[in-house]
Amino acid sequence: PLAIGTIMRLVGLPSCDAHRLKSWGDAVEDVFGGTSRSLARRCEKALAAVSQFEDYLQAHVKDAPPGSVIAGLHAACGRSSTSIPPRLFAPNVFFMVTAGHETTTG
Repeated sequence: PLAIGTIMRLVGLPSCDAHRLKSWGDAVEDVFGGTSRSLARRCEKALAAVSQFEDYLQAHVKDAPPGSVIAGLHAACGRSSTSIPPRLFAPNVFFMVTAGHETTTG
């Protein structure tokens, strides 16, 4: 799990939450190749995972360490004339963590 811990620290999320990100990532990935449930059920589970991640990210944005990806995105969004809420950059952060982890372990 070193890979996901490292990725999470770079992004600005607590590495102790790696299991949560892995679970959410698996739910989203399951939409494309899962066979255990109907597609509608897999999509429902993926939507719930995305919603949970957005809430999780919102709770961690303000505490992100200086120099982290999240801190940089938050600072850049705060300087714009129209502030961009974390839910709009959540997909990028989500895929940075989950895809980065999958490519280093799969």
